[in-house]
Order: sequence, then C-alpha cells, then structure tokens
Amino acid sequence: FPSHDRMVFNPWDLWQENYHIKVIELRQGELNIRTSKNGETNYNIFYPSEQKSEGAITAHISSFRTVDFRVNYLDFESDHWVRTTLNSMTFSGNFNEDQFEVSAAGEFNLDLIKSGQVEMIKNKPVEVDLALNVNAKNNSVSSPVSKLSIAEIPFSFGGTYTEDSMRFTLQAKALPLTEVVNKLAIAPAQKELQTYRGKGTVDFNLLFASKASSNKTNIVCGFSVHHGFLQEPLKNTRISDISLQGNYSSSGNPKDDKLILKNLKFRTLAGPFSGNLTVSNFLNPRIYGHAMGGLELNALHQLFKNDFIERIQGHAQLNTEFDVQVEKNVRVNKMNGNLRLDGVEFKAQNDHRVFNNIRGNFKLNGNTLGIEAATLAVNQSDLQLDGRMENIYDFFANKGPLKVDCAINSQKIAVEDLGKTSKVDNIVTGK
Repeated sequence: FPSHDRMVFNPWDLWQENYHIKVIELRQGELNIRTSKNGETNYNIFYPSEQKSEGAITAHISSFRTVDFRVNYLDFESDHWVRTTLNSMTFSGNFNEDQFEVSAAGEFNLDLIKSGQVEMIKNKPVEVDLALNVNAKNNSVSSPVSKLSIAEIPFSFGGTYTEDSMRFTLQAKALPLTEVVNKLAIAPAQKELQTYRGKGTVDFNLLFASKASSNKTNIVCGFSVHHGFLQEPLKNTRISDISLQGNYSSSGNPKDDKLILKNLKFRTLAGPFSGNLTVSNFLNPRIYGHAMGGLELNALHQLFKNDFIERIQGHAQLNTEFDVQVEKNVRVNKMNGNLRLDGVEFKAQNDHRVFNNIRGNFKLNGNTLGIEAATLAVNQSDLQLDGRMENIYDFFANKGPLKVDCAINSQKIAVEDLGKTSKVDNIVTGK
C-alpha cells in the first residue's frame, strides 16, 4: 500500500465523459505479490463483469508515476524471492476496454533475486524504456524487443504473455568481460574488482517461460566467456586465457535448480587450469566436479572474497574430484586427488596465527589426508610433517576426533601458536 498517493484530473472533463487522468502518483509504498506454500496467490484479482457495458470507455493516462515504491514477488511455495524498489518510474499510454499501449520508463533497483539459499543478484540499478501492448480481449501482453540496462550494462528485453503461456527473454552479446566482472559482482568483492582491467567478451541469454497447465515458471540461462584476460594493476595479478560455458536452469523448485560450468579454463602464474563444476539443490547446495592444473591463490582470493579467509597467496597444483554438500556444516561426499602447495601464506579472519611458507604434497582419499614432506611456519613456530590424518571431514564438522599418524619435527614450537587466540585474547577473556 502506498503511504502517499496523488491523482490529478479535470472535473469538467469527467462531466463531458472525457476520461483524462493527468497524474497518478504512488510514493513510498509497498506491493507484495505472494504465492503461499500451498500454491494460493494474491494477484488473480480481475474477474469478468456480469454487467454489459453500453459503450466503450476510453481513457488516457498522461502520467502514472512511482517514487520509492517497493514491489516484491514472494514465492513461499518455490522459495524464490524478488525484491525491487521503483525509485522513479513513469507509465503512460491510452486505455480502452479492448486494448491499450503503455510505455514504462525510468529507474528502479533490483534489491534482491534469490533462489533458496543462493543470492543471484543484489542491489543493482536498472534503467528501462519499454513499450507494452495489452489486449484485454484475448488477455495478452506483448513487449517488442527493447533496451534496458542493469548496473549500466546494456541488455535486450522482449516477449509475450497469453492465457496459455508466457515467454520473455533477456539477452546480450559480446559484453566486455571487465564490465560484467566489475559491475555485476556481489557487494563484498566489488571494491576489489573495480580495479581490474582486461579484455574478452561475455554472451548472455536468459529465458522465462511457463504454460497454463503449470503455475511454475521455468528459467533457463546460458552464458559464455571468450578470450578473457584480467589484470589488477597494483599487484600485477593476471588471469589470462579465460573461457567457459555456463548454464543455469530452474523449474520453480530450488531443490531442482542447477548451475553448470563446463570447460572452465584459465591461466595464472601457477600455470594452466581447467575444470567442470555443477551446483545443484539451491536449498542445501551440492557442489561437485573435477579440477586440474595450477592456481595462483591470491588471484582467486581477489575474485572470490569470503568471510573466512583474510589473506592467502602462493601457488597450488591439483588434480581432484570433489562432491560436497553445504548445509549447516559442509558434508564431504567425495574428495579424491592430489594437491601440491608451494610458498603458500594463509591467515584466517579473527585468528592471530599466520601460516607461512607452506610446502608439500597432499593426497586426498576419502576421509584420509596423506602428507608427504610438508613444511610450514606458524608465527614463531616451524613444523615438518610426514604421515596421514584420518576422519578429517568429521573433525572439521565437529562430529568426531581427528586421527593423526604423522612424524612431526620442529626446531621451535611456541605454545601460543597452537591455538586460534593469542595470549592477549586469553587474558582479556579470562581463559
């Protein structure tokens, strides 16, 4: 409901049956379009009139305007959420009982698009200039292909809605890779990514479709990256030869949503890398695939910020198959392969320890981690390890003890380096 609304018209025009509405304005309100868990909706509100009209009523809307008006789509059945704020939108057009044309122009904000636990878009500005043809006689709406921009990136939009089906597309071809990376990044990474320069192109094709036989909306999105290159000028971090083919599909149930990255390839100072990745079940995401090649860990950390790692650098070589489920804890279904670390430095958030100069060969086989000639320094302490650790995934999930069968050598071990908190932290907390 709007907290402020305004309508301007001339009473003499109404007396002469000249239905001319000059201004309708909705300000600082909210409209929630809902689908309940049992599939009931609150938006099927128009029904045929039982009274016959003696003649056509023609109206002209000069200006229908929204200011800071929120429109949300809340699907509790499918666990899909779309939240928008119509910052400054103007609608205008002609209306009669059979058909009318509406133009929609202005700015709104995509506050959130979310499926299950996965946020796909958050806090991105949108500029539109669309034309809609509405035919009330056959209950159809069509939009000729028009231009719109999301975070200043241009797209083409168009499609048709009828009683039997809906089909709308959002497309773009040969978008500059740097614009896509910089402007469509999720907020925590955006500050870092805005410094990247490079080249390469991105193709994007999004389809929304449904049929009258089902109240579910099918979404299919294909995207690809070609001849990509990214460089961060301050640290001279480079990622070259970037290419991938991706596909996202949704049938209206987040448990069936799937994101597939095929033929992912790139090169860093650590060498070439290739892999395939699939993410399914967006309520409790399952991530599985295969990865092989070299990784420059600092470059990846700049692209994919997270709340656990404060900083990481060094090189890794890996050849592994993985299958993990992200629920309250991470459940590892499969993790087999080889990993070599060279000159790695790592520091976690809220942890006083810095793990330096990590080197060694590691072999993952189920729930067992084999360690060969591994060395590392932890603040003032140094360690050399050979052997194996068992039950590693249950240990990190706090479900069981870690079984260690390792030969450990050291020139110096400081007790305070063994724990996550420092001496000062322990004094302050009384531990």
